[in-house]
Amino acid sequence: MGAPATAQTNPPTVTISGGGGSGATATATVSTAGVVTGVVLTSPGSLTAAGPYYTSAPTVTIAGSGTGATAVATITTATDADLIPGMGKTDFQLAIRDERMRELCFEASRKADLVRWGNFYKDMQDFAVYAAANGGTNATTGNPNGVQGAQNVLPRHVLLPVPIYEMSLNHALVQNAGW
Repeated sequence: MGAPATAQTNPPTVTISGGGGSGATATATVSTAGVVTGVVLTSPGSLTAAGPYYTSAPTVTIAGSGTGATAVATITTATDADLIPGMGKTDFQLAIRDERMRELCFEASRKADLVRWGNFYKDMQDFAVYAAANGGTNATTGNPNGVQGAQNVLPRHVLLPVPIYEMSLNHALVQNAGW
């Protein structure tokens, strides 16, 4: 985690404008060092579950005593998760993988999917590279993205070791690779 946020007597003002929406408000999270560490949308304004939606990225302005603060808005729509009719087998499998990633990421079921599909080691290595490039770890932030855990995954972690007791009972058993 980053440095803890503190209540500031004069917090930065966050203004969200353009992009097809109106009335959105947000609050800036500021670290003890005075760094904007996040922007939390407090009201979507005129946007509702039924629409209208932003049609382009709005301008997010952070104004306060500092200079040079910027933010990037990610635009999504209600139909972003819809499947495309007529997609092939590979694209359909990728859509299922992506959906299960979003649904199971915090339910301790994700690893079983990745192992079953033969993607566990590669996906963990890809995530480690991505996380290190997008925040990574350092002395002040610790391990915000889980990058350290992903970097420690080895090919042997695809399978658990066969228990020694079981191997002593059945000499035909062979230990899994790496154990």
